[in-house]
Amino acid sequence: MWKPATDFATMRCLTHPLLKRLLGLSPQRVPGGLSQSKGPDLSLKWSALRQSCSGRPGLVTATDAVNYWHKVFETNGILEARESSEYIVSFVLGAKTFQSLNSKSLHTPLTAAQQEQIQQLSNKRLQRMPVQYVLGEWDFQDLTLKMRPPVFIPRPETEWLSTLIQEQESQSCPEVVSKTLQ
Repeated sequence: MWKPATDFATMRCLTHPLLKRLLGLSPQRVPGGLSQSKGPDLSLKWSALRQSCSGRPGLVTATDAVNYWHKVFETNGILEARESSEYIVSFVLGAKTFQSLNSKSLHTPLTAAQQEQIQQLSNKRLQRMPVQYVLGEWDFQDLTLKMRPPVFIPRPETEWLSTLIQEQESQSCPEVVSKTLQ
């Protein structure tokens, strides 16, 4: 069950009046309450983030979104919280990794559609769905594989083993490898 973070000092976008709104319970909607189909209900917190970040109401940058979801994932015990939030945000922005985004992309406000997509994907991750299934694709060597259950998720060790086997084969049969590459 999702619990509000007790250490809000590390969430640079939240302010004291905002905390009161976030932690206040209304009879119809409980922040962070679980719905039967969508997992944790974070829409109030996400809209609060939009109102408080970037110094202007309604604007959230990629960096703001990564920091926010990192904290939410971490609070909920999601492994690799920072990496998950970076993969989700970069996927929505059309990049393979967060580090590959240029400075302009990192500081340009996200559109409402991008924010909604990040929230939907992040809610799936909060339900403990592997990030590879959340994104629906994952890179393996030079391939982008479509990922959905029950497809096995390629692990870094598998990629390393595959590379090792390719190297061994190219050393033992160089003429066969060169013919297959042509």
